[in-house]
Amino acid sequence: MPDTNIFLHQPKPFDEVDWHATAQLDGFVTAVRIVIPIVIIDEIDRIKDVGNQPGTKARARDMLKKLVSIFGNQPPDKSQQLVNPDGAIGCQIEILPDLAGSYVRRRRPDDEIIRRVEHIRSYTDIPVTIVTSDTGMLFRAHQAEMRTICLERPPDQPKPPKQSKGGRQQQPPTLVPRTLTAERAADQKISVS
Repeated sequence: MPDTNIFLHQPKPFDEVDWHATAQLDGFVTAVRIVIPIVIIDEIDRIKDVGNQPGTKARARDMLKKLVSIFGNQPPDKSQQLVNPDGAIGCQIEILPDLAGSYVRRRRPDDEIIRRVEHIRSYTDIPVTIVTSDTGMLFRAHQAEMRTICLERPPDQPKPPKQSKGGRQQQPPTLVPRTLTAERAADQKISVS
């Protein structure tokens, strides 16, 4: 199950990712199913309208267009087959709607994603993995004893220096990585698998 940031901050669009390699399956599972809780679609939809970074807003619009092109007029909870860029059959993808009835989402989207993974795990023995590049989600998933894969988040692009009132250029702030890579996790004795 990819986290929202996988749709917005990874170098490749989600439909071009080698999910078998990303899921670190090593050939013992032949099928990968990407399940996207509707809360993620809602987050991407919100970011396209009110995101604070122009590149992220554009990426959110592109991801929504891709999802619409994949599902077309089909019900979103009916899985669709992705086709890899090389033309090979890829993984299955589906959108997981909110539960029917008086279902109330958790306030924090990450908590809702964790809840949806717990729901899926309640009726299947197939391993469910959260794929993220967000440290907060990584820690929440570990607290819930869930399998995670933490992808390295690409570094932010430095912004051009701003002009100060005196006409001199201000230096951009130093960028600090926000991710917990597998190497850093090992140093901190946190399991990422």
